[in-house]
Amino acid sequence: MRAAVAVALSGASGWWLWHAVDTRAVFELLRRVHPPTLVLAVSLLMASLTAKALRWRALMPRPGLLSAPEAVRIFHVSVLVNNLLPFRLGDGVRVIAAPVRRVLTRRQAVSVLIAERLVDAVALGACALIVLPRFVRADPTGATVLRAPRLSGVEGGALLAAALVLAGAWLGWRAAGGRGGRAHRWVTAFVADLRIVARMGKRQAGVAGGLTAVAWTGTFALHYALLTAIGIHGSLTLAVVVTLATNVSMLVPAAPANVGLGHAAAAAPLVAWGLPADLSVAYAVLVHAVNTVPPTLIGLGCLVTTWLPSRTPQPAAADAALHGIRVTEYGDRDSRQP
Repeated sequence: MRAAVAVALSGASGWWLWHAVDTRAVFELLRRVHPPTLVLAVSLLMASLTAKALRWRALMPRPGLLSAPEAVRIFHVSVLVNNLLPFRLGDGVRVIAAPVRRVLTRRQAVSVLIAERLVDAVALGACALIVLPRFVRADPTGATVLRAPRLSGVEGGALLAAALVLAGAWLGWRAAGGRGGRAHRWVTAFVADLRIVARMGKRQAGVAGGLTAVAWTGTFALHYALLTAIGIHGSLTLAVVVTLATNVSMLVPAAPANVGLGHAAAAAPLVAWGLPADLSVAYAVLVHAVNTVPPTLIGLGCLVTTWLPSRTPQPAAADAALHGIRVTEYGDRDSRQP
């Protein structure tokens, strides 16, 4: 049911975008994008993704067991899979990848992902408390932008679908046995693992917090640069609100790379701000292209290097262990051992 609702929401978003604008005007606006600013935006995206990859590593119970290059490669492969497959299946790459399985159990790997989501939720929630009041009050024409909402048929259907998803989740919980069932045991185990992550040292917590700040600052700057590239100048508040909207849309993953729903989430704040629909949708298309094409190309390269055979074959290491010879990480024998 969740998959059907997610696909329906993506389809409805795509339908709205297609019928709300003049396609020729959108393409004309995209043709006028400022190339140097676009290059800057791509650079900011790469910096943000790298910071998120290193933050994911920093949240692990023993981050030193997974090298930084391995973490960055695996993270980009997960982004690649998310861009090619629906329902954010790429997140599973960070659970089943061989380098991760060497240092974490499956449950611990999932717990780190949960911790990552919680950290992002706290960070974006704090930004929302600061920025949303300013967004509601601000208007380039001097009038209040956000007025009393009137639900359209699509919006009403989306609210109904959300209610059905919540009801289905509750029924699934009850079917799993409620408090005493298997679902409860898994939740208890995840909470235990999250406590392990929460007990990280001050230095490790500082690294994770600093990387989180770098990642989201880069994302805000990315949206600000793209707004500037397409001709919308001087609105950091709008850049933050667009970031919040696009990330909220990911809570209902559907099509690969969040096509449709992600476009609508990027365009809606601009329409509420009072900007023309053509300009808003052109910006949404630009944001989606920047967030999809470069990471996909980089992920393809990382996919090859991540799953290449290691330089130390496992059978050789095992044979050396049987004979009492210690083998280092790179396959060299330690002559000091008998």
